[in-house]
Formats: sequence, C-alpha cells, structure tokens
Amino acid sequence: MERQQRNILQIVIWLVALVSTPYTTLLAIEFDPTLQPHTLLARLYLVPAGAIAVNALLFLMALFVSRLCADLDVLQETGDADRSQSKAMNRRGAEGAEKSRSAVLKILRMSRRSPLRGHVSEQALIYSVNDVTPTTAAEANRALVEGLNEVEWIDPKGELRHTRFTTREHDLQAQFEQVEPPSLKGEA
Repeated sequence: MERQQRNILQIVIWLVALVSTPYTTLLAIEFDPTLQPHTLLARLYLVPAGAIAVNALLFLMALFVSRLCADLDVLQETGDADRSQSKAMNRRGAEGAEKSRSAVLKILRMSRRSPLRGHVSEQALIYSVNDVTPTTAAEANRALVEGLNEVEWIDPKGELRHTRFTTREHDLQAQFEQVEPPSLKGEA
C-alpha cells in the first residue's frame, strides 16, 4: 500500500471516530429508559453502552492503523535505503569480481556451528572474505575478524551476493574446494 493511500485511510478512520463522538455523547446523555419501559434494551442501558463501545472501538482502530502506517513508513524508508545500498554494493562487487581472480573457494560442506550456516548456501562459491580473496581455507579463516564480517559469494543461480554476519571465532568451520571462477550473470 502506498504512503498516500495509507494517509487517506488514516484520515478517514480518524474523521469517522471524531464525527461519531458527539452523537455518542448526546445519545448517552439524553437516553431515557422510561420512554420504552418494556424493552430489555432500555432497562439494561444497552443502547448508550453499545454506542460508547463502538465509538471506543473506532478510536482504538484509528490508533492501531496510525501506528501500523507509521511502522510501514519506517520499513519502506529502510527498505528503499537497503535496496539502493545493495544495488551499489552489487555494482562494486561485480566490478571487483571482474578483476583478475584466478580461483575461488567452493563450499563442499559446513559444520553445524559454522558462522556461514544460514547466511551462505552450501555449494556456494566464496569470492572474498572481508575484501580478501582467499584461495585456500586457511586464507579464508585468517581473513575473519572478531565481530562483523562480510562475505562475497555466488549463489547457485550465478548471481553475486553479499552477506554480513557476526562471529567471535577465526574459523569458518567448512570444507572447501578450489575451483575456477564462473562468469557472473549479466556478463557478456
């Protein structure tokens, strides 16, 4: 839902809640059960209580929709920023990948405690770890730092990916094989 549509929805809900408030107040003040003494609705004051409950529900719904719209605006802004940053990184990564890389590491298998698990797929090709192009597992492990790390890798579709993960270890806990780098998608 676009931001403009969300704003219109908020305005409509708030207007309905605000317009119904005077009517609800008037109904609660002027309700007289003696005018209809034989009806259960009159004896239990269900008409004004129901009107007040509906009005309160409208206000709660308006608050909820406002909060939801604000959260969606924040998500949309961060998503736009992430997408533009990702595009810039992909451009830089593709340029870096085109440079002379004689070999890359293919992940054969990862241990359960590998910091790559859940971030990089098995059988992926590792191009760089923290801007270091490793040709052996030892070089890849030496490139790890305690804290935030960045791995540049090729997914099974042949697209260049960037993944960030945090680790306290200096071991990827994975078995690698040295392979020739494939051509990236989109290269001529």
